[in-house]
Formats: sequence, C-alpha cells, structure tokens
Amino acid sequence: MFSRRSSKNSTISQYPDGYPERPRSEQLIDLHVFVLPSECWNDKVNCAYNQVIDNSISAGFVRALPETTVHTLRDEIETQLGYDIVPKDYFFLKSVGRCLAQVRPKQEHQLKVKHFCPPLAILPELFILTNTVRSRTQTVSASERSDVSTWQDDSQAYIGASPLVRHLVQHNKLRKQSENSDILCEILSF
Repeated sequence: MFSRRSSKNSTISQYPDGYPERPRSEQLIDLHVFVLPSECWNDKVNCAYNQVIDNSISAGFVRALPETTVHTLRDEIETQLGYDIVPKDYFFLKSVGRCLAQVRPKQEHQLKVKHFCPPLAILPELFILTNTVRSRTQTVSASERSDVSTWQDDSQAYIGASPLVRHLVQHNKLRKQSENSDILCEILSF
C-alpha cells in the first residue's frame, strides 16, 4: 500500500488515498516573529524607523514553507504561537529601506514567507503591530497628530494586545527608565 523508493537525486512516494507527502524539515523556514509596541509606530510618517526594532518583543518563531503567502501565515501564527502573546488583530510590517512599512491586505496575498528571509531581507524575521493602533490613529484629528504622545494614553495603548504583551512592554519601559535614571545619576555625580 505504501512504497518509497529513493535514489541519489529524487524520492518517489506513493501514499494511499492521495495523501500529500509531508514537507521535509529542510524545506521549512524558521521565521522569527516580533511584536512591535504601539508607541513605536510613527503616525506622522505612517511607518516605524528601523531603530525601534530594539524595542520589539519576541513572540517566538514559526516554521513555514517559503511559498506560503503572508495571508496564510496568519493561520500558522495562530496555530504555532497562539494568541497569548500575539494580538488577535494585527497587521504585518516589512522592513523596506530605513523603515518598517505596513503590509496592506492586498499585499498579504502577494508577499510570501521567502520575501521576509535572506537574500531578500537581512534576517528571517517578521514584525507585527496591533491593528487597534491604526484604527485609533485614523480617528485622531490632524492637530493631535502633531504630538502622538499627547493622545496616546498608556492605559489605552495596548487595547487588543494580550496581557503578556502589555506586561512585557511595561517591563521594557521600566527597564529603560531605570537605565536613564542611572545615566542621569552618573552625569550629576561628575
């Protein structure tokens, strides 16, 4: 019923009932998934500069075939990582030039996993941002957009994000405040 014959150059498989052959492990790409904190998004220029990558939080990695579309990758992220760290409603970001730009819904059907991996990208990584940031910023008036920090209340910044993401971002903020106060103490001691 099942036979496998292999040679140096090829493997021929016949499975009963037409089951497709499972992809070999070396065909899969490990893609690191990062959640970008919402305060890193710059609404004035509708992107985030690459320097904010240091502020992103690792959600883990997913394994996918290089030809998998980004739209299909959403299901893989849910299956492999779950929503305990990945927000339920998010959009993908792609590093283009000096910025992380939003991947539009139409582009999700065109872009594939291989477009986020070398040689087309520096590292095999994917960035996501909570979609509530985009929907909130669309309702903000132009005068408020001049200073994003004035309208972005910390308690509202992570609506839709998982509790773990909110905790990790808060921890990251406290760590940076501590580093800044240490630097200030050093400066004042001179």
